[in-house]
Amino acid sequence: MPSLNEIYNVLKGKEKLNYDYRSFSNDGMYKAFIGLMDRVREGVCTPFVLKEYVVVTCPRKEESYVIGVDGNKIFVLKPRTMISDNSTDELVRRTIGFDKFIGELNYSLPSGFDSLRVRVQGEIVFDFKAYRNEDEMISDIAISTKRKLEEVALTKASNILSIMLDNHIEVVDNKSLALQSIDKDELKFIEMLLNNTVKRRVDEGNRKVLVFDSPLVNISVNDVLDVIRRVKKPESVEVEHGSHSIYFYSVFPLKLKTRMSVFVGQIPVMVNLPSLDDQEDFPIGLDIISRINLILWDDAYYLPGGQYVTVSHPEHGEVKIKVDQPLKLTIREIDAERELHYVGAERERRSHHFLEI
Repeated sequence: MPSLNEIYNVLKGKEKLNYDYRSFSNDGMYKAFIGLMDRVREGVCTPFVLKEYVVVTCPRKEESYVIGVDGNKIFVLKPRTMISDNSTDELVRRTIGFDKFIGELNYSLPSGFDSLRVRVQGEIVFDFKAYRNEDEMISDIAISTKRKLEEVALTKASNILSIMLDNHIEVVDNKSLALQSIDKDELKFIEMLLNNTVKRRVDEGNRKVLVFDSPLVNISVNDVLDVIRRVKKPESVEVEHGSHSIYFYSVFPLKLKTRMSVFVGQIPVMVNLPSLDDQEDFPIGLDIISRINLILWDDAYYLPGGQYVTVSHPEHGEVKIKVDQPLKLTIREIDAERELHYVGAERERRSHHFLEI
């Protein structure tokens, strides 16, 4: 694979392009690179070399590109925010959404951090939030679950009210409902059923928003904690993210199979604790049937300490990450465009600006 200096010299026309599309992570990146060669040689774009990247800035197009070598492939990324020509490697990393490469951490997460964004393989980034102990992690799970359950319960209660009043009612938040119109009798009926008082009414375009005195539903976090603590940890879980396979030796907890009876004022509803892949029908009162499928914990995985997370990819191979402390893990892609095309010449725009980072 070429060095960054070779890539820079090719862009500047000082060396010949001795590699084809097979040397790039995808065909679009190869086409973008060819376009950048043309734009650099026309003087429309300017490359500069850092320790980890070649950055190409195109002020007239208000765009920038990040070029590097990952394993045996050249990659070209287009950040969503323009990079200035006086940036450092650290600032480029921050712009495209990560703090560290897993390799420079020796495939083991450091101790003492609160949050860390780690680029693991290719475009995959792991966002970690650290906990001091497992009890702190479980409390965080309970708070997140309580909020989800309250959203489900309130949505079901609003559906019941909509049918009873023959008036479409939307949930704004845990203290607000919105509807197209309402008269005094309907208002009194809603207040009576919800055991709550409307604090104020707000006109928002063609709808009325009712803001209540107190939360419409309030599930006890201790009740949620009791359920969570009864659930055993699965031995292992494997998930797919694009072409990547991610294997967790232990996730806490992956599924909760418990239903809760909740009162929203005087309206009884039955809610499920969320699961990754289960869909269930269950009654929520007044012969209404509802189907829900919620992703666990806001798309995050909660990991006990003392384990490894394995990430594998057909081209990038396999890496194992050592996890010593309880963590919350969110999986996402790098914050830049990867599906690119030939970078053509465009007219200069009226306004030019760099984001100084």
